[in-house]
Amino acid sequence: MIAVDTNVLVRFLVRDDRKQAARAAALLRSSSVWISKNVLLETEWVLRSLYGFSPEVTDVFMTAQSVSAIGMVQHLVPDRSNVVRISPVVAKDRFDLDDVKEIPSLKGLGDSEARKALPSLRPMFFETPAQNDFTPFYWPVSDTCADGEQNAEPERLSPPGGALAS
Repeated sequence: MIAVDTNVLVRFLVRDDRKQAARAAALLRSSSVWISKNVLLETEWVLRSLYGFSPEVTDVFMTAQSVSAIGMVQHLVPDRSNVVRISPVVAKDRFDLDDVKEIPSLKGLGDSEARKALPSLRPMFFETPAQNDFTPFYWPVSDTCADGEQNAEPERLSPPGGALAS
């Protein structure tokens, strides 16, 4: 998978340099690509601020990010019935992608939506015990230990303040 930079997306969408636009299009068509949230934010800002795209481009990028996020979750979670999406409707132009002073409003909106959704979420997630205990694992950054031995197994993480149960 290839991580795509803002420049690649802008060249593809704006097509102001035919050669670069063609290379960007070929890359996007030939490979699985990953587009970070920062790249989406930067691309939206560049299109709006430097190329005069209408504010509706923000809606397109927010929708793309949203669809991408739910798609990734559904890809990673084996039982998709355990994926719940809560998407409140907000007034057009209420939030900007890069407006950090609105974070308290977004947090309040999230809290409110969570309280409203709790009655339907409670039976799905809180009334039935988990079938299996969750044990976190991680792969070491290097596959070679400090003593030169090869890491063959993932290492267990200890929970805060205690040892793992066997």
